Amino acid sequence: MRFSGAFALLVIGIAILMVGFATRSWELISLLLPITLYLTVASLLRPPPDIRVEGRRELEGDRVMEGDLMEVNLTLTNGGSKFRHLEVDDTLPRGTTLVKGSNRHPVGLPPGGSESFSYTIRFDRRGKTFMGPVEIKWRDPLFLFGERKFLDIKGTVTVMPYVHEIKRSALTPERLKMPVGSARSRLRGLGSEFHSISEYEPGDELKRVNWKASARAGELLINEHESERSGDVTIILDASGEDPTMAGRRAMDLGMEAAVSVSSAVLKSRHRVGLLIVGEYIDTVMPAYGRRQFYRIVDHLLSMTPGEERSIWNTVLALEGRFPFESTLVIISPLTGRGMVESVKMLSGRGHGIAIVSPSPLEIERGSLSHSKEMDMAYRILRSGRDNMVSELRRYCRVYDWNTDDPLEKHLVEVRRSGTGRPTN
Repeated sequence: MRFSGAFALLVIGIAILMVGFATRSWELISLLLPITLYLTVASLLRPPPDIRVEGRRELEGDRVMEGDLMEVNLTLTNGGSKFRHLEVDDTLPRGTTLVKGSNRHPVGLPPGGSESFSYTIRFDRRGKTFMGPVEIKWRDPLFLFGERKFLDIKGTVTVMPYVHEIKRSALTPERLKMPVGSARSRLRGLGSEFHSISEYEPGDELKRVNWKASARAGELLINEHESERSGDVTIILDASGEDPTMAGRRAMDLGMEAAVSVSSAVLKSRHRVGLLIVGEYIDTVMPAYGRRQFYRIVDHLLSMTPGEERSIWNTVLALEGRFPFESTLVIISPLTGRGMVESVKMLSGRGHGIAIVSPSPLEIERGSLSHSKEMDMAYRILRSGRDNMVSELRRYCRVYDWNTDDPLEKHLVEVRRSGTGRPTN
């Protein structure tokens, strides 16, 4: 119970009484009569020591994409025996913006009655967002006494990084294995893509008989299909060398977006995907299939902590035993460390297919600085050095030097179409 207004009036009344007796001014003392009456009426109307109000919040889901909108519905129920006029304030989580409606409402609740209101928020920042609590305020009609209560109806929303639409053929495993998947291996076997027609042999399934071709040829012929197999992809995210600048944070955000986008595209092709994060700690997600694996990868990426400078390439070599045999490694790195070429050469020689997706920190930093002759000269020098390093790496693996001004999908397609490992422009 809060008595701020009543306490202020009480202090004023005592002061008037003391001054009135000191000056023997009965006119001044008579001012206590309306103050006393006001306090008496307010005390009769003051709220009970506990407000019996229950609340329920309904969300459209527990996972949204960064930048998406969500409608929040809040319902309050009066469990008491008296009519209540309340002020409701549903606390907005950090990293959100109110775009429609209001999260603050005055409500009137009869005994056993309910009232609902809704509003729409936009999630501006990836990560786990916590909704609530709901603050309930009650004041007497004379605004002297008040009661405040918090309803613990919290909720958690996972805000996922933006997922770039990548074609399934953009980053696929270089080596396929026996478990059935959706990647065509160009070998005859079980699958859905037509390959050829061959003669019927005892033991072949009758449902594979091509009756029209058999009627024309005068003998039984069967359809052969391309064998569809799956492969293993391990995504390695370089979160070492924490850079507190805006360009460094932007590069880390884009690296996370690339990891999520690649995992989504590869999992849709029914390949197994694993994750290795090299940051403050080494975090591993073992390879698996399906939508649950995608959410598991997203949760690990959102909880990662960038770490101190370390050689991601030495770490990858040391942890090679955690990768499935002959898996394809998709390394997402700004390519700022040492020993890259030697490490990639060793991994390639051990049977791993390698693809490097590199959000170019050079382009990110250039976009955040003003242009001048000196800056342009420094950019050309650094650009030349990076191009030489990328060209050396392309002798052993695919390298996507991602100019982050362009969508990731556009860059991947241009590199694949060029046949040279470089964008066409």
